[in-house]
Amino acid sequence: MERPIHPNELIDRIPGAWIVRGSGQEHLTAVRSPVFTGPGACGAFLVQENGISVRPPGFCNVNGLFEVNLAQAETVRVLRGPGTVVHGANALHGALQIYAPGPGYPERRSLSLEIG
Repeated sequence: MERPIHPNELIDRIPGAWIVRGSGQEHLTAVRSPVFTGPGACGAFLVQENGISVRPPGFCNVNGLFEVNLAQAETVRVLRGPGTVVHGANALHGALQIYAPGPGYPERRSLSLEIG
């Protein structure tokens, strides 16, 4: 599979998860839930990079996947349903975990071109 340009190209392949693409890089997330917008989305989904929450509880960005390096992710996990105590208060409907390659990871070289 080619590297995704937008999070919806990757997450939409997972049953029970859906990301609505906005006009640019914006997106709205749904994991076994309706699509929440605005303040209703705060605390609905936990976004982690390498096991660390991107935002602390009580603070959110509806476009939470803006802040993670999804293009170079080695592993992406979607935990559907309410999070456990391990995940904290922000995983009300699910968690998105993105893991970057570790040091010493074999370098991949590629070139892609998109026109249009």
